[in-house]
Amino acid sequence: MQPKRLATSVTMVTSMVVVVVAAALAACTGTADRVRADAPSPPPTTSGPDAAGTPAPSPTAPATSPSTPAAQPPDPSTLPDGLKTAISRDLHITPQQYLAGAQAAAAAPATIASLQKAGIDPARVWLDGSVLKVHTTDSHEREVARALGAEPSASAPPAAPAVSTATSYEDLVDGSGWYLPVGGGYISICSTGFNGWNASGAASVATAGHCLLGNSPVPAAPVTATRYVQTQPNQTGTSGSTIGNLDYNSFQFGGGYDSGLIGVSNPAVAPRPLVSTWDGNAIPVRGTITATVGAYVCKSGRTTGWTCGTVQRVNYAQGISGGQTVNSVQTSMCMYHGDSGGPAMIGFYAVGVNSSGTWSSAACTDSVGYSAIYPIQGNAASVLSQHTGWEPMVAVDAPAVTQVTPGTTTVLTGTLPNAATGNSVSVYLDGGTTAAGTASVDVASGAWSVSVPGQSAGSHTYRVVAGWGAHSRSAAAAGGYTVTATPTPTPTPSVIPTQTPAATATPTPTPTSTPSPSPGTPAPTPAPLLPGYPTGSFIKSPSSGTVYIVGPTDIKPVSSWGALLALTPKGQSPVIRVVPASVIAGLPIGPIALTSGTLVRSAADATVYLVNGLTNKIPFSTFDIPASIGITGFSFVNSAVLAGYPAAKSVMGYGITCGGTDYVAAAGTLRSLDATTKPLYPLVFTPLDSYTCALLRVGAPATKFLRTPDGSIYLLDSGTKRPISSMARFAQLGGSVGYVDVTAGLAATIPSGPAA
Repeated sequence: MQPKRLATSVTMVTSMVVVVVAAALAACTGTADRVRADAPSPPPTTSGPDAAGTPAPSPTAPATSPSTPAAQPPDPSTLPDGLKTAISRDLHITPQQYLAGAQAAAAAPATIASLQKAGIDPARVWLDGSVLKVHTTDSHEREVARALGAEPSASAPPAAPAVSTATSYEDLVDGSGWYLPVGGGYISICSTGFNGWNASGAASVATAGHCLLGNSPVPAAPVTATRYVQTQPNQTGTSGSTIGNLDYNSFQFGGGYDSGLIGVSNPAVAPRPLVSTWDGNAIPVRGTITATVGAYVCKSGRTTGWTCGTVQRVNYAQGISGGQTVNSVQTSMCMYHGDSGGPAMIGFYAVGVNSSGTWSSAACTDSVGYSAIYPIQGNAASVLSQHTGWEPMVAVDAPAVTQVTPGTTTVLTGTLPNAATGNSVSVYLDGGTTAAGTASVDVASGAWSVSVPGQSAGSHTYRVVAGWGAHSRSAAAAGGYTVTATPTPTPTPSVIPTQTPAATATPTPTPTSTPSPSPGTPAPTPAPLLPGYPTGSFIKSPSSGTVYIVGPTDIKPVSSWGALLALTPKGQSPVIRVVPASVIAGLPIGPIALTSGTLVRSAADATVYLVNGLTNKIPFSTFDIPASIGITGFSFVNSAVLAGYPAAKSVMGYGITCGGTDYVAAAGTLRSLDATTKPLYPLVFTPLDSYTCALLRVGAPATKFLRTPDGSIYLLDSGTKRPISSMARFAQLGGSVGYVDVTAGLAATIPSGPAA
């Protein structure tokens, strides 16, 4: 089949529907062919009514997997029937599998960015259901893929259908959606894609650029958009309320682009962050997403209703039958005339607007047909890049406040149902309109934590509001708390769960003149932060479940039971001592203590760090480095919590310093270096604190020989590695001392020398 541009006198196009409630704006799709306004309509297709609906219920529990993009997917039984029908009919999977795939697709872009940093081409990455797969070519790439939570594969990504010239799905027929007059009694009908706000904060709707510029001749400004009301896809509709004028100069079609904005100026039209499923229901838009090959994707359209498929290709140049070229995401979704401009979704995330396709009929039975959407992000030619300052309207649930810890720095923590990348939480105090503190939300768990410094003693009220972007805001969670005055006496602690020595009074020393210490005299030990509670002690108040670890200058909330165990000396059980709440309120509170010796990252940044006890977070250039000391995998943590950890001044290397001893990171084990062997290893040494060092495995001392994963053995000599030709030669060189197993990554940092 050779697709062609739609004829201007007979072809029909429609666009998808974005659902809104009450006198809300209905989304519609259309194509740009010229048909009389009173011309006969095409026969209707069977589909549910396009009516306003409500968002899916909020999840009730956080997900435990660190790779999931939101707290917990909704119960599949709550999905709209239209969406479930399309999932079963087009994808041949269950709603549970679809939701799992949508979660994986939301997490995939960040993982792909990390893979790219590690040197793996994103073109070798794809989704297979809910599993992110990577075509790997060697053991190093396989190790990197596994460390990032992806599955290595010897297979190449599935091939997408060959690109051919596509038809811009936008007709000049009367149908459901919004329409614009093109003169001579003709109208052009399209669908709204995503409701949102322009750079000035005014309500506007994103749609396809060819809905205006695909007409010949192109209507002159000003052009008014009007609702075209229908109850089923591909049905004769009626003229509805005026929406507003097209933002004429925002429309672009060709040269890579295909989108434009419609201003919403009619006060009777109320846009909502909802997408119609054509069965009397709607799904909420939770955020935006970059498409990944293999991801499940669905769209709504006036002609074909809800249809689903998979992403086959991303960011390629799609030729259109009129000669234009549009940057596109290729999909297997059924899409036909009239679906243009409508929204395409991956789960609850906006991924693009319907643009074009090669299907020859609304039945989409062609053996090699495909559709194309114009991406919302991920390329210079995308909706968000094309329209600077525009953002979609996003549904944000009200946050839940689970704990308030009053003090000179008050800490509020809680969860956000249906958390998505880009969500934040702001705290407003005592009726104020300026946020006293703002923090990002961890999309893996929905958890958030906001610290508000400079609190005065007395009663305070708070409002906590979640948001996305500059305009989407949730309902507020409200409450109050009291900050007590800082106590002066030192409390007498109780002990749980086991008896520990009680604090004893320390006599006040008689002041004496202290001479300046000589170079060999130890510096005086600083006074403890809390007398009777040495650094490393765990404390809590009787009324709160939060456990703090006492540090030299502050106390830090411990993030989890796993973090508590990691901060407990080996061979001991954690002892948590109870102190009055007023004591905790009077102490400086530092950043939340994460699990020592683990790898973490935030959803907002692909950089992964090693949590170095209570000291800092250490970045590294390749996962091979932490793997060489036995630390693999990573988890997502709250962005604000991670930001609270100071960053190390340099990236981590294969050399490790623990307790004054230098080690080489040797394939999961630390091998100590002495004055003889250290000069042989030209390494960068990274100091780790006592908490992290206590978790690492120490092997036999390092020698002057090393072995790489391919079995090659080298002699280290003057900062170079010299290959050894045989085991006999190895024995001659003193091989009885053994060799150090190292990764290929470490070996690559040591220059090669002549054969030994």
